[in-house]
Amino acid sequence: APSYIPVSENWSTLVFNVSCAEAVPSNLVYLLPTRDVNCGNKYVRDYAKHIAGGLSTDTEKAVKIFEFLVNGDANGKFVYTYYNEIYPGILEQSWNTIFMPSHFLVRRQGVCNDFAELFAAMCRTHGMDVKRKSGDDSTGAGHQWNLIYLDGAWKRVDATWANSNPTIYKTFAELYPEFDATEFTTEHENKYTSNATEEY
Repeated sequence: APSYIPVSENWSTLVFNVSCAEAVPSNLVYLLPTRDVNCGNKYVRDYAKHIAGGLSTDTEKAVKIFEFLVNGDANGKFVYTYYNEIYPGILEQSWNTIFMPSHFLVRRQGVCNDFAELFAAMCRTHGMDVKRKSGDDSTGAGHQWNLIYLDGAWKRVDATWANSNPTIYKTFAELYPEFDATEFTTEHENKYTSNATEEY
């Protein structure tokens, strides 16, 4: 039997999967909404346009979206929070793929996959190719970050760690000269090697 999670008043949860009956050009597959990246959501799309709509280049837009996840805006800051702390007694999991980007954008509380999924959804609104990369370390703890295709190369971005370390946030995104490639490789690709995935 399916299990149900109670939803607070004035909140709703919609889970969906995308099944494409028509052929989608392979160079545009990354723009399709998925269960974890609901880039087709009107609120997410409108917010992404509000944040980065006036900028010209994809790099400028990606930087603006990244900095939004680090600093927040007049509607509040994003805070790394385990799910069982957000809904004590309701959600037993401390993390999982429970929220979608639209939920995280409103609630502003979540874990690493929420930061990575919202970054992906907002960048896809602007037509950018963004993946989510994840894995588990030797203790079983997992982490998720992004790869974004800019200027002919995949660039690494971790909005979660940047949000938690705002004074050195530029070291966590290959969008800035301050990006620390050696440290990022050591603390990401070389650390989260078990169950490693790279997906849209």
